[in-house]
Amino acid sequence: MRGGKPLVLAGGSVLVLVAAVIGFRMVNAPTKPMSTPSPTGSAGTPSMGTASLAPLVFAVTGSCTTAGGTLSARSSGFTVGGTYSTRAWHPDGRPYGLAKISAAVTPDGGVSWTWPCAGDPPGEYTTQLTDERTGRTTGLVRFTVQAARPGSPSPKASDVAQRPASPSTSRRPIPNGEDPLHVALSANRAGAPVFADTSGTPASGVPDRIPFGHEVKVACKTQNASPLTSVTYWYLLRGAPWDGLYAPSDVFANGDPLGSNGTTNVDPAIPDC
Repeated sequence: MRGGKPLVLAGGSVLVLVAAVIGFRMVNAPTKPMSTPSPTGSAGTPSMGTASLAPLVFAVTGSCTTAGGTLSARSSGFTVGGTYSTRAWHPDGRPYGLAKISAAVTPDGGVSWTWPCAGDPPGEYTTQLTDERTGRTTGLVRFTVQAARPGSPSPKASDVAQRPASPSTSRRPIPNGEDPLHVALSANRAGAPVFADTSGTPASGVPDRIPFGHEVKVACKTQNASPLTSVTYWYLLRGAPWDGLYAPSDVFANGDPLGSNGTTNVDPAIPDC
């Protein structure tokens, strides 16, 4: 996947799908670094088939400091009855671990997004919301946590939100006694391709790509033994519409900042199948 390597079939023939089907990050156009995200309040661009929907609106409101305060947001256009997911990044571009990643859309099509600032270092943070019913995103939205004024009391430990592992490696329990799921973030601008098996058979009857910036649940990983030599591991996907299908680990962020030319080919926190 890295460096634009061709996908070589057994016997030496070159798989023509290297650009048309796989389209990995390193053969796409350069992506915008996390240091230059879209301005606050940017609206999501409707994907194919959603052009008739109202655009997503999300703008952070309020102010706070590292000593305390909570930001809120003005929002609209999300799918009523559906859910939305949230990702965030520190000022230096590192993924921000969130205690709650997914939540229900409010009855008016908005979101209940808030950000308690106590304990956060000062700086400009970035967040992005996804309408999970349609796959539309808000784009990258920036907000600032101000430095506390001299003499301000330090935040209490109880005021600081719990911060587990970053979203790319967070574990979510699921019913029926199955193993906890991990969450992978599609980092390929052309979309992460989906396959029917670990031999590289293209999937049918479902969207053939996971949109850029979209989260999917992953049960486990399998080391690649197929003729697709640029694939490091296969992720076994869970949840509609790709439940039971596979995608190359290389086209996910795997903890790297979204929008960067990351070098992490597989998330080591995801267990082997």
